Amino acid sequence: MDPRGTKRKHSESVQDGLVVELTKLNNDSANLNSDMKAANEDFAMMCKSMTDRQAEILTRGLFLEEQHRRVIELLNGGEDVVGVTSTGDEERARTSGNTDIRKLARESDESLRDHRVYREIELQEQEKLFKQYKRMLEQNMIEMRERAEIIEKQRRLLSPKLIQLSRSEAEGSLQK
Repeated sequence: MDPRGTKRKHSESVQDGLVVELTKLNNDSANLNSDMKAANEDFAMMCKSMTDRQAEILTRGLFLEEQHRRVIELLNGGEDVVGVTSTGDEERARTSGNTDIRKLARESDESLRDHRVYREIELQEQEKLFKQYKRMLEQNMIEMRERAEIIEKQRRLLSPKLIQLSRSEAEGSLQK
């Protein structure tokens, strides 16, 4: 076979491989950007959902504080128990008749203490999860930033070669 023909076939083979690799590189780069955008949107929705949930919990906490104040006022003689309206039939039924108020007070105190312990456990767990994920997210951000810098260095190395190739191809097509 003619040496120029062999050289041309090799050149065409290299060009074909380059076309495939450049196309794949462009597609993978665009896909990475799309995935990062989707991850940002997912993260924003997750954070909004969590802040909404925490706002709901804070509101319910305020309501619970107010309920504690009302009970304390009742026990301090601030209001007449008969004039207080209950929040539901279950509460009314529980206090009607000859209920042993001492037993109810003792059970309520124990129950509220248990609730406090449970709330503290859940609050500590939420703080622990937040700190754990915060560390993981911060580490991932550092690694993604480093990866982006490496990719940018590679792009800077590749860019002059692509410019040179585009010029040589343009000159070659002008000479034909």
